[in-house]
Amino acid sequence: MVQLLERCEQMTRQLTKRRLTVESVRNSAASLRRSRQRQEVMRVLRGTTSHPTADWIYQEVKRSIPSVSLGTIYRNLRILREAGNILELNFGDSISRFDGRTDDHYHFLCEKCGCILDVEKSERIDLSSVYPRQAGITVHTCRLELLGICADCGTATPDFLEPALAASLI
Repeated sequence: MVQLLERCEQMTRQLTKRRLTVESVRNSAASLRRSRQRQEVMRVLRGTTSHPTADWIYQEVKRSIPSVSLGTIYRNLRILREAGNILELNFGDSISRFDGRTDDHYHFLCEKCGCILDVEKSERIDLSSVYPRQAGITVHTCRLELLGICADCGTATPDFLEPALAASLI
C-alpha cells in the first residue's frame, strides 16, 4: 500500500511538472516569433472548416509563399499545436488533420467519404458520474468523436445519435 501511495505521488509530481511545461509553452505563445509562414498557416486553418491535412495546408500556403517547404509547414503546425493555437486530430489512421478552432466542440467523422464536421456541444459531460474514481487519476478533458454517414453520402444516421443531434448533422 505504501508503494502504491508513493507511486501515485510520483505520478502526480510528473503530471504537475508536465502541466507546468505545457502552461509555460502556452504562456510563451504570445512571445512566439511571428513569421510570415506561421501567420499564413493560421490564416489557412482559420479560413476552412474542412480539418485539412498538413499536405493540403502546404498546397494552400504555397500559393502565397511559393518558396515554403513542407518541413516548414510541419514545424509551424507543431509549434501552433504546442502553443494551444490549433488542434491536431487523429482518428486512428496515420494522417493527422488540423483544426483552427480550439473552443470546446465535438467532431463527426463520415465513415464513407472521411469528411470531418464540427458539432457543437449541447451540454457539458460530467465524467465523475461516468467513470469510477481511481487513485492518482485526474481527468482534464474528454474527447468525443462521432462516427456515421454525412448528409452528402446518405440519409442514414447512426443509432447512437439522439434525433436532435442527428437532425442537426443532416
